[in-house]
Amino acid sequence: MDKAIYKIRGNVFFKLGIYILVAVLAYGTLYTGGLVLQGSYLGVYSDDDQGATPYERLVNDYVEDTNYALTEKVNAYIQDTRSQLESITTYSQLVSADHNGDKVITAADVFRRLTNADTTSAIKSSYRYADIVERGDIGYMLTAACSDDANANTGKIKVTTGNIKLINDEARLDDNIYTNDYDSTIEVPVKRYIVFNNLGDMEQGEQYINALLGENDPYYDEYTYNEENDTVENDTDSVLTADGKSITTQDIMYGDYYPSSVEKLYFDDTDEIGSSSGNGCCLVLSYDAYSFINITGKCYVDVAAAVDNIKASNPEMVQYIGIWRTKSKGILAGFAVMLLLCIVMSIFSMVNAGVKTGKETITLGRFERTPTELVLAMAVCSAAAAVGICVESGIASICVNQYRNYTFVSENIQYIAFLVPVACLYSVALFFFNNMVAKVKAGTFWADCLIIRALKWIARKTKACFRYVKSHMSLTQKGVWAYIGITIVEIIFVAILAAGSMRGLLWVVIYIILKWLCIVGIVAYLIQTQELYKCAKEMAEGNLDRKADTSKMFWVFRAHGEHLNQIRDGMSKAVEARIKSEHLKTELITNVSHDIKTPLTSIINYVDLLQKGDMDEKTRQEYIEVLSRQSARLKKLIEDLVEASKASTGNIQINWAEIDANMLLEQAIGEYGDKLDKAGLKVVFTGSDTPAVVMADGQHLWRVFDNLLANISKYAMPGTRVYASVIRGDGEVRMEFKNISRDPLNVSSDELMERFVRGDSSRNTEGSGLGLSIANSLCTLMNARFTISIDGDLFKAAIIFTDNGTL
Repeated sequence: MDKAIYKIRGNVFFKLGIYILVAVLAYGTLYTGGLVLQGSYLGVYSDDDQGATPYERLVNDYVEDTNYALTEKVNAYIQDTRSQLESITTYSQLVSADHNGDKVITAADVFRRLTNADTTSAIKSSYRYADIVERGDIGYMLTAACSDDANANTGKIKVTTGNIKLINDEARLDDNIYTNDYDSTIEVPVKRYIVFNNLGDMEQGEQYINALLGENDPYYDEYTYNEENDTVENDTDSVLTADGKSITTQDIMYGDYYPSSVEKLYFDDTDEIGSSSGNGCCLVLSYDAYSFINITGKCYVDVAAAVDNIKASNPEMVQYIGIWRTKSKGILAGFAVMLLLCIVMSIFSMVNAGVKTGKETITLGRFERTPTELVLAMAVCSAAAAVGICVESGIASICVNQYRNYTFVSENIQYIAFLVPVACLYSVALFFFNNMVAKVKAGTFWADCLIIRALKWIARKTKACFRYVKSHMSLTQKGVWAYIGITIVEIIFVAILAAGSMRGLLWVVIYIILKWLCIVGIVAYLIQTQELYKCAKEMAEGNLDRKADTSKMFWVFRAHGEHLNQIRDGMSKAVEARIKSEHLKTELITNVSHDIKTPLTSIINYVDLLQKGDMDEKTRQEYIEVLSRQSARLKKLIEDLVEASKASTGNIQINWAEIDANMLLEQAIGEYGDKLDKAGLKVVFTGSDTPAVVMADGQHLWRVFDNLLANISKYAMPGTRVYASVIRGDGEVRMEFKNISRDPLNVSSDELMERFVRGDSSRNTEGSGLGLSIANSLCTLMNARFTISIDGDLFKAAIIFTDNGTL
């Protein structure tokens, strides 16, 4: 049962269905949640007995719109007044604008031109004024004040309209009254006007002010140097303004602010100035000082009266609120159910994370092995995209403002369209989150983290570096300490020479950095040198297993270390070859001794029996036959040994001739026909379709065939087939012999070609063990390759002649 459940839970389509279901439930939750938000905004879920709460939102919207409309009318009136003061073109306009006569136009001058009557007129010009007077549910009060960085508040304007009774202190204590504030700030640039009688004075004044701004010296140009008596005197020849005064520092400053710019202005009139020659001239100084007028509009609202007015003027809204009250509980219940199901299915998908078909343990697939940071980034991006769609599309705003159309938000096509990608992105984010949950279950969350891997790699390499340096510290330490000592002495001398100079100290720092880099290089050099020294020393002492570690070496040191390792490998191979040669020599002596001793012992024993003489003629003849057989065997062994020695040393004459391999092999098989039949072997010969002529010695090649067929007749399993074939192709002639061995072949093919080695390790069969060795040597002399391969009990020998006569 459990296996069946895991099989279903791990199914890909089952998991896909879960995520699709989660997306649908998320969509349903957002869909009903929007309706709940709309209803909450309207207040249909409140317990107000009079049912006023749903209309309070409408009252608030109406009040905010009214406050904005009335206050902005005053704002426009003040902006227009400011624009008039900023467009001064005549001296008379300047005098009219400058209320306090300081020739500085600020927000205070704008403010002084405002009147309660004009402000009230601006308010009455708003389309909302007649409405609030008629309804009588709002009292409106506007206050305005002026301030800047150089002066405190210079005045205040206060205007009230609408239901003024709501504004008094007693009305404010009523819980049914609430206020709404709207603030606005108008910034007025600060400008100073300096008037001159003629153009020359204005240009000289401009030069003086610009020079003062350039040097930023408040005493500039107030004193002059007298060359005659070498003294500094007060400058009596100062620049004069139209009223006959000299320009001083205080005349161009506004509080603590110097002018930020200077502009020239030519007045269109001159009569008021008092000059009869030319037009009036003026310098306009601008400052970065703050000068502004603050406006505050405040509405006092009788909520009950406002609700009654809305009900009376909007019967559609009353009907709309009634429908909402009827459906509100069902909508809230639907939202709760969809939210609960979405949470349950999301939790189930987390529980099911990492489950694979047919496996009861947590198993991570290829995708779930993705680095943790990448999965986390994808989850965060999906969630961020969903939140971004909600914010950019204004889903919440759509919900709360849908009541203006007397409809439900669920009827808004734009709202429904935005919910689809949000729900899908939630499911995608859940998918990536469950990937991390599966990692936590499998215990690979941190193991799959690239940052953790990188930190572990750095820590591992750092430890390895310290261990490596520590293991090579004897020679390295001496060199480093000697170098550090020399460096300290050098630094002392350099510091003495560079004392008192910042540039010298900089060179000291650079020198120390370079020295430390040199220390690092010397340490690396000494470590590599010591490793090579130890390796060569241990190899010289006979430790051929010692190998130089070149993984951390570079340049010529790596090449030298690899050369040492190559010498080690060559010496190891030479030692192995020498040991093997000694082993073969020992084995050769043992085998030769055994093979010679066996027939010789037999001969000695039978000769001793014949010498005793007490036997009949028949027994005597039997003994003589044994002696003849054993002596022939000994003779054959000695001849084979001599022939093997000659063949291995090349001391044999080769008579080259063109030999037909097909014909020669077929003749050899015919010669061994009786022996093979007696051994229960059937020969299958396959000749080449094309002539197979080789350049060889016919007698020696016949001896090779003879040795192979003799071995087959002795060692092949009775009742099996022997395959002999000649193959012509690819620039060579190949002669192959295949048979099944009677006894298990417990030796390798290379060992079988050694002298006095037999497939029968007990050496109870006839033969000298020289046949394959002689065959191999003869083939080598004839420039042919002789190969043996063993596959289980299958024995395969091949003689290969190339057309160009090379091995």
